[in-house]
Amino acid sequence: MTPFEVVYGRPPPTVVRYLKDGTSNSVIATSLCQRDETLGVLKANSLHSQVRMKATADKSRREVSFAIGDWVYVRLRPYRQLSLRSQRHTKLNLRFFSPFQTVQRDGEVAYKLDISQYSKIYPVFHVSVLRKCLRSPSQQITPLELLDQSSSLILLPEYFI
Repeated sequence: MTPFEVVYGRPPPTVVRYLKDGTSNSVIATSLCQRDETLGVLKANSLHSQVRMKATADKSRREVSFAIGDWVYVRLRPYRQLSLRSQRHTKLNLRFFSPFQTVQRDGEVAYKLDISQYSKIYPVFHVSVLRKCLRSPSQQITPLELLDQSSSLILLPEYFI
């Protein structure tokens, strides 16, 4: 729904272009011609703005695709995924975790990885958090630890309010 439909409960009225010599009143004809010119300028500016925004967004995009069986690193956020937190302050923690093998492609931008069964992380990742492993994967393993010895998952509240 458009905001107009939410407020008024009906679709907005369409703006019909003014046909030349459609009215005998010259003031109305001038006003309708100015309205059509203004709408044309607004549409052109909107299109120009959309093109600029798309060009700016495309500068930071990268076309990434992996073949099935490729080795990739996964960028995880330990401050959001508490099962990966190995320290209290996660600023200096690892950003990428051990290379995993791609098992299947889900859609255009997601891949399912071969993550071990003990991991509590969902195995499908967007390409924006994956980086290709360039060397031999056996030399570059960064273990995906579930919990540090000092931390544990607290599943029950300490007290009820």
